[in-house]
Amino acid sequence: MSALEFPGVPDENFPVDCASPHAEVLDTRTMEVWQSCLPITRADYEALELDAGYNRVGLGSGVMDRHYFRRSPGADRDGPVRLREFGGRKYLHCARPPQDGPSFPAGRSGPARLLVDKHHTLIYEAGRSLNVLRTAEGRELVHVIRGDPDPDSLVLPKDWEFRSLTTQSALVVHLPAPTTAFFFSNGASYQGPVVFQAS
Repeated sequence: MSALEFPGVPDENFPVDCASPHAEVLDTRTMEVWQSCLPITRADYEALELDAGYNRVGLGSGVMDRHYFRRSPGADRDGPVRLREFGGRKYLHCARPPQDGPSFPAGRSGPARLLVDKHHTLIYEAGRSLNVLRTAEGRELVHVIRGDPDPDSLVLPKDWEFRSLTTQSALVVHLPAPTTAFFFSNGASYQGPVVFQAS
């Protein structure tokens, strides 16, 4: 997406090559989530040694073409994210989930819901076909984290549905803060709510 520029957004706020796997580490004392700035292999992720109080919580690939974090949770304005190292790799402080964990509004067979403190912007190139998840209440959430198998094969709760959206031009989505994130058992995540023009 070289045609789009984001003046004022520091380079460190953009994780590199989000379509490749990135790791997330949780500080269980503060509930701070730290995402690797660069891609990481599954072998390196599984070999990552952490101090007491830190857990590996995920290895995932993004659906968007680029993304960045406008600030780290707890900051009072947009600006550089907080950075630190785990296992010799740089990580950025990207999110803070609720202390009491997920809820399951559609029952335990449905996706887990987390209200996440984060300031996240997603960038999709023109001509992209996106899955959008619509809940029974009509709220829409955009596909953020890729799952396996293909998200189209997911079994949805009653009265939930997917729709397809094709971007006519570059699309920049500023997720709300906090963000509602639904995580399916296959690792896919849909986040928002967001508002799209009818396609």
